[in-house]
Amino acid sequence: MAQLVTACANALDNYHLDVARKKCGEALAKEDTLAFAHYLLAQADAPDVANKELARAAELAKTASRGEQLFIEAYRAMVQARTADAKKAYDELVRTLPGDARALVARGQFKQTALGDLDGAVADYSKAVELDAKYPAAYNFLAWAEIDRGHAAEAQAALKKYVDLAPTEANAYDSLAHMALRRGATDDAIAQAKKALSVDPSFVVAHAVLGDALLFSGKGKDARRSYAALIATDDPQIHHDGAMREARSWLFDGRFGDGERALSAEADLSAKTRRPGDQADALVELARVELDRGALAEAGQSLRQARQALEAPDNAAALNEGERRKLSSEAIHVRAMVLAAIGERQLAVERADEIGVVLKLAGDPRDG
Repeated sequence: MAQLVTACANALDNYHLDVARKKCGEALAKEDTLAFAHYLLAQADAPDVANKELARAAELAKTASRGEQLFIEAYRAMVQARTADAKKAYDELVRTLPGDARALVARGQFKQTALGDLDGAVADYSKAVELDAKYPAAYNFLAWAEIDRGHAAEAQAALKKYVDLAPTEANAYDSLAHMALRRGATDDAIAQAKKALSVDPSFVVAHAVLGDALLFSGKGKDARRSYAALIATDDPQIHHDGAMREARSWLFDGRFGDGERALSAEADLSAKTRRPGDQADALVELARVELDRGALAEAGQSLRQARQALEAPDNAAALNEGERRKLSSEAIHVRAMVLAAIGERQLAVERADEIGVVLKLAGDPRDG
């Protein structure tokens, strides 16, 4: 049982979400009361399932160890946009498990993604690899934090260590491809992405960076073949990522009509398959494109549909609070631009103020 849960955690660290779901599922088939396995599944599954798994984890955590309780409490507070509670729980987690590298990585991810505290994230990831020098994924997290704070050499060194420790890990080469693309080395990015897929053909997410590198090389048709591999998966998150990349590739190539049709199709499919977050994401992006071509009425309609998707009571279970507030703030931002474009300056200012309220409620680190 413990081996299955560890395998699930390792797969999650390396973005093998399908493997994580399988391993945790096997563990829970043997013993459904494993709080930590439900917590891991909450990170690997689509939002509607993830919310149920996290609630189950919280319920079972009442009889779990204090360390497990804190992993679950902290993550739950983070996805519910209770930033202060999450920070308190993550700090207690690291104090409770001072020799646990995963605890430091978890807090580092929180600092990086929720607080925007890159220095703090680097400190936690660095401490994690000091505690466990053979924890490959920790070097990947460290690399991403380093590149985000502009330290390319340190990021590359961390990725080299990741590859050295896990030479057959596709995610290592996928990260190298992303780093190459960031510095504009599209040929290297393509080579590294293809290496990731040669190491593990099932690591379909590598098609994202491969498609991007091909697109920026002027090979839009080839890029869309890569995005099609993402769209074809039965994983809702990967499918949506592929659909949005494909739509943006049409826009990048100047084929705006095709881009709008692709975004509209993804919004419609998301509505039919009960993915309100993805539906709103596609509609807000569609509204931006419509606004750019001066179709203000159409942009307004797309935004209304996005807000309806986010606010519908029936969709509450398929969204976490952090996601809902983030998408709501994006919709309000585009709405303010629409209002400004039609001369409603005062309403535009009010919408801008509304963004600040939403971000404050969400505990956004950019809000004072």
